[in-house]
This record gives sequence, structure tokens and C-alpha cells, in this order.
Amino acid sequence: IRGSKALVLDRDLSGALSIIVDFGVLKDHGVEKIFLLEEGPLDTGPTKGVLYLSLPHIRKMKIIAEQVRASSLSGGVSKEYSLQLVPRRTLLCERVLEEEGVLGDITIGEYRMDFIPLESDLLSLELPSTFKELYLDGDFSCIQHVARAVMRLQGLYGFFPRIVGKGDFAQVLADSLARMRLELVSGGTGGPSSSALAMSTVFDSVVVIDRAVDMVTPLLTQLTYEGLISEVYGISNGSVTLGGAAASTPSAAGAATAASAPGASGSGTGSGSDLQNSGKRRRIMLNDSDAIYREVRSMNFAGVGALLSKISRQLQDNYESRHRAKTVQEIRSFVGKLGGLQAEHQSLKSHVSLAESIMRRTQSDDFNSILDIEQSLVGGSDLTKEQLAFIEKMLALADPNASVPGVGGELKEQPPASMPNSIHKVLRVLCLYSLWRGPNFKQKTYDS
Repeated sequence: IRGSKALVLDRDLSGALSIIVDFGVLKDHGVEKIFLLEEGPLDTGPTKGVLYLSLPHIRKMKIIAEQVRASSLSGGVSKEYSLQLVPRRTLLCERVLEEEGVLGDITIGEYRMDFIPLESDLLSLELPSTFKELYLDGDFSCIQHVARAVMRLQGLYGFFPRIVGKGDFAQVLADSLARMRLELVSGGTGGPSSSALAMSTVFDSVVVIDRAVDMVTPLLTQLTYEGLISEVYGISNGSVTLGGAAASTPSAAGAATAASAPGASGSGTGSGSDLQNSGKRRRIMLNDSDAIYREVRSMNFAGVGALLSKISRQLQDNYESRHRAKTVQEIRSFVGKLGGLQAEHQSLKSHVSLAESIMRRTQSDDFNSILDIEQSLVGGSDLTKEQLAFIEKMLALADPNASVPGVGGELKEQPPASMPNSIHKVLRVLCLYSLWRGPNFKQKTYDS
């Protein structure tokens, strides 16, 4: 679409898109307004061009069709619509738009977002539904998308000399890469120049691991700081979304209190304010560009509070150094460091608030009971009658409509201190128990 346009963005793509492009770049390309794709009428004002960027889901196609149809019936300014599907265009989406009677009003294409740089050494395709598509829906098209992304990487660095992997779908991906490489070399498809067809001197191999090789690990509770943020709030596109209260100043005592280990006894609840009390929301990037997060992300949560308290004291000492500045040169040196100190101070407040909120979860009886069950199964022991009774109690109290911590990078409610109302956590425990028991699952236990 040439000229000015409105961008209607799928909420599930907003995080990934914000990593690779900012609004200034979009504005330079004619984007005047950005809307999130939601049910209901779309009012773009006098803007004639409307660009949709969406995942290829039936429900979202129906929302787009309803908005296009409503705009046509309103008799207002004639609009030009374009739909870019991420990561691929599908016949099913076109069929839905055709049945809704708007296929002729929309220009359809596809945008291959491919790898998203989450860290300086970490690229992700950010396809959270891949496992469901492969193992539940029997849809292998995501493997083709992965293969195209890897081929694009080889177009930059040369062919990987060796491909090794483990698992059935790892073999499917390796075969797809081999076929695409053969087609490229033989000139069957357009692609990189001949200089890119040489073997890579940067990478000596690529290792492909099928998730089915290890189904246990993702079912276990994570105990590092980064892992518990994911468990409680959810990490999406390398970020977490918090309430405005996270910007408030937690007490120094709160930082020290957060040193409590998961499963440790104690009644301390911390003194920081709740993260979700305010309607204002703030997105925090979680990567190594944050010096504090870089230090604590891989630590066991038991040691995080003490380290945050130490960093807090060091930061206070740095601020106090302004009183010792006597000469113009010393004052200039402090002013030069002031911006970094303020950024570190803001980061510290966010992480202390996160740690206090997570601590309330890890000190709950339910959290520790689930942890005991997981450790018993991983250690090769069967569950006791008391542990089975606890699972039955969780299942009886579970609410299928309760919010699910750790999904989507944003929790709309304050995470509860205990977890009996989450069907998600109960199912994780049951899946773990089923994997451990295998075909020897007792019929009596299953029936109960």
C-alpha cells in the first residue's frame, strides 16, 4: 500500500515486531496509526490504506472480514486493504475470507519474519504453537518454515558442513534442508549468489533436537530467577509485562527477604508493593543488556535476594560519592556516570519487586508440595498416598477458566500466592506422573 496507512497488528505479533523495528521506521514508511487486531469496528479515520499483519488463524480472519465488511457498509471513505500473513499464507485463511465475502476486497501476501534476535547469541523463530501443530494437528508446515529460515541463515554464512540431530522430526527437518540445498545448488530455485554456496567457515555443524526427546524437562518447575519469572508471569519475546506498581521503590529489607529459597520455611512475605495494583503496564526487556539481570538470571532463586541487596548497597555508595566530589573534574566525572546510575536504579527496583512477588509464590505450601512431587518422580520414587491425595485435591479445586501464569508474557491479574485454582499446573503434574508410570499406570489411580 503506497502513501499513508494504518497498521492493524495481531497482538501475538506485537512483541516480536517491536524487537526488529520501531515506530520511527514504520512512520518513515507511511504508517500513521497502529491498532491491535480486536473484535469490533475499526475506525481509521480519513486514512485510506489499511495493512493487517496477522497470524493465519481462522478466528482472526473472521475478525478481519467483519471489519472490512462493516467499513464497506458504512458508506464512508473507500479503503484499500492488504493482509500479510505471518509466517506463511494458507489456503484455509483464503477460504475463510472467501466464505465471508471479502476475498476480493483484500490483497493477500505473506511476511516471513524468520529469526528474532533475543540476545546477541540467541535467535528465535517465536513459534509457540509448533508442538501442538506437529503432535496434535499433524500439520508439518511449520517444519518447512524452520527449514526456510535456516536456509536463509546459510545464505549469509554458507552451508553448514554437518547436520546432526535426534528425534523423528529432527530427521524430517534435516531431510528438508538437504533437499533445499540440492535445489539451490542445481539452480532449481532462486536464492543466494554462488559465493554463498560454499561451506561455512563460521559454523562447523548444526544440531537439531526434537522436543519429544525430552518431554520431562518442560513439565518441571524451574528454580532459577529467570525460570521463576517465566513460571509466574511468563516471558514472551524476551520480555515481561508488569503493572505500574513495579516502578515503585521496594524497601531494602524486601531485597534481603527475597533471599528465601524455594521450599524453605519462614513466614516473611516481603515489603514490596504488588506488581499489578496499578492499571498502568510496563514492558521490561529481559536480556544481557541489563547488567543486573545478566548477573542474576541463571542463579538459583535462593541466592538472588542477597545479591540484589548487595547491588543496592553498591548503588547507594555510588550515589553518595557525589558528596566527595570537590573539584570540577570530579563533579564532571560523577555527572557522566549519573545516567547509568539512574538506569541501574530503575532496573534494581523492577527486579526487587519481581523477586518479592516470586518469593510469595515459592513460600506457599502448594508450591512446595508440587516441588516435592516432582522431585519424587524425577528421583525414581512412586508417589505416596498423601501426594496422590494432594493431586486429587488440586484437580477438584481447579478452575478451567483461571488465568494461566507463564503464558503469553502478561498476567492480567496479580499472581496468586497459591496455585490450587490453576488447571494448567495440575495437568503438568499429571502429565509428569503419566510419563513416569508409562504403561504401568494403575487403573485405580487413573479412575480416581
